[in-house]
Amino acid sequence: MVTRIEQIIKNLKDYFDCKVIGSYLFIKDGYLTMQEINDVDVMVSDIPTLNKVIVFLKDNGFEEIPDPYTTGVNRYGDFDIGSLMFKSDSCELPIHLLIAKSDPPKVWELSDIVSKKWRNRSESDLVQLKLIIERTKTK
Repeated sequence: MVTRIEQIIKNLKDYFDCKVIGSYLFIKDGYLTMQEINDVDVMVSDIPTLNKVIVFLKDNGFEEIPDPYTTGVNRYGDFDIGSLMFKSDSCELPIHLLIAKSDPPKVWELSDIVSKKWRNRSESDLVQLKLIIERTKTK
C-alpha cells in the first residue's frame, strides 16, 4: 500500500519535476525507516516552480509552518534554503522545500548525502549515519 507521503512525492516528481534529496532516499534501500527521519527534502528548480509546488501542497492540506532550523540556514551548499517547511495532519512527514542554485540542478548520490551529514555533524545526522553504517551489508 502506498503511503500518503509516497503519493505526494510521486506527484511532486511527476507534475513539477521535483527531486527528492536527503535522508528519505535511504528508506528505499532499507538503511533508514520513516520514523528515523524528520522530514523529506524536496528540491525545486526555480521560483516559478516553487510557487506552483506551494499551491499544490496547500491544495492537498499542507500548511507552511515556521521552522527556525530552515530560516537563514545554508548547510547544503547547493541549495538556497528559506523557511519553507510544510506539514499536514494526514501525512507522515513534513516536506522541506529547497531551491536549486545550479541549472540544471545537481542531484546527489547517496555517498554525497553521507558526506554532507558527516560534515554537518548535527545530532540527528550522526544518529542516522550510525544506523546507515550498522545496516550496510558487508561483502
